[in-house]
Amino acid sequence: DDGRSLFFKYGYFAPGADPALHEADLARALPWYAAELRAGRPVILPRAPEGVPPEAVAEHEHVAAVGIKSTLTLPLKAGGEVLGVLGWDHLAARRSWSPELLSRLELLASVYANALYRRRALERLKEVHDLNRSVLASVPSEIVVLDRDGRVVAVNEAWTRSARRDAIPEERLSMGSDYVAAIER
Repeated sequence: DDGRSLFFKYGYFAPGADPALHEADLARALPWYAAELRAGRPVILPRAPEGVPPEAVAEHEHVAAVGIKSTLTLPLKAGGEVLGVLGWDHLAARRSWSPELLSRLELLASVYANALYRRRALERLKEVHDLNRSVLASVPSEIVVLDRDGRVVAVNEAWTRSARRDAIPEERLSMGSDYVAAIER
């Protein structure tokens, strides 16, 4: 979430693999790897550690120490940002990824990315909605919020009290009702 760290959130480890090896902040431990993913580029290394680029010194050491034979990591991109990554490390044998399989895995990464993006957007929308309700509730003046079609979206407590005093039936000015038509009545 901070855009600087890279931690495992979920993982499956084959029997015998040590999941403790994946508890560190990978962005700090593997700067080249993290930079590639942050830039939205996949990291595909079918032959590790030999295939690790020379500039990726920490990555070469990590792959050799852990015993990774092949790795594939895809950035989860949506809404113009990288939201996370989806990756596979193979410890038992080297692995080549066919174009067909790579295409399917990229589609899977896209599905995950869009689900993450939607969830985060809904969370942000809820935060904004809660803030708007809080602001409306704190204002002592009467406020009614309308959409562009003149339908009631929200009212504050001061407005509700005033409507009760004026004996305006609640169903006439409920959420979604036409404000102008209700006032004319």
